[in-house]
Amino acid sequence: MIDAEPSLRAAEGLTGSALAQYLRSKGWAARSSRVPGVTILSKMLPEAEKPVQIVLPEVSGFSDEQRRVADALRTIEAVEERPMLAIVKDIRRDTRAKRGEIVSGDNSELRSRNDLVTDPLKVVALDENDIEVISNLVQDSTVNISDIIWRPQSRRLVLKVSRFDWGLVGDETTYRRRPAALRFDRALTCKVRNIDAQNKDAVLNLLAVEFNETTQPAGIVTLFFSAGAALRLEVECLQVELADLGPARATGDWPAHSEDSTSARS
Repeated sequence: MIDAEPSLRAAEGLTGSALAQYLRSKGWAARSSRVPGVTILSKMLPEAEKPVQIVLPEVSGFSDEQRRVADALRTIEAVEERPMLAIVKDIRRDTRAKRGEIVSGDNSELRSRNDLVTDPLKVVALDENDIEVISNLVQDSTVNISDIIWRPQSRRLVLKVSRFDWGLVGDETTYRRRPAALRFDRALTCKVRNIDAQNKDAVLNLLAVEFNETTQPAGIVTLFFSAGAALRLEVECLQVELADLGPARATGDWPAHSEDSTSARS
């Protein structure tokens, strides 16, 4: 009996249209079915007697869309002979690139702190290069412990941060911070170090965010704060989003903390 639960989880938020576009890019032939809005995709494999077929809805409104996407993911996993979550990661990357969201390689200038843009940001991280971009953007952000929300049922960690806007640094007397949301999806566990969850009014200073892959595409995400504090997430795959929530506001303070990121990692 097939355990459909892993593929149903992987299919969450993934549309039939996005999956169909991915298959077309991989050389699958597509034709319309007799049902409007439904596409049949097929591919002939070496030494196969007949092509592999996948049926996907490409318009919204089909109640079984997630199940069909999940079924398709199991088939693609067998055809491509690689982990399902790695396939989903590629599909989500392609979708976000089409939307114009920032992914690795699209905005390499963001890797230098001195070149950061000043417009409100929405940045997506799907691999180690991407997370380096986000780490640079959130360096020296402050976050209240009360604004750290762990949702185990949704496998999601959300932090509301006050992001220091390095893109506006120039006049030494004028600095800016922006409210932003830093979201981590596909998180299986969340562990803390040197953080008193009961002290809701305490403020943490975020130094860096790192990702270390374990078994592709799974890994460990670590958020390093000053004073040796840290959050450690075990993730199915890397899926992180940083989004500004409002305009920059003036602050008279240059980021400062008693311990650097090296000591925080110890």
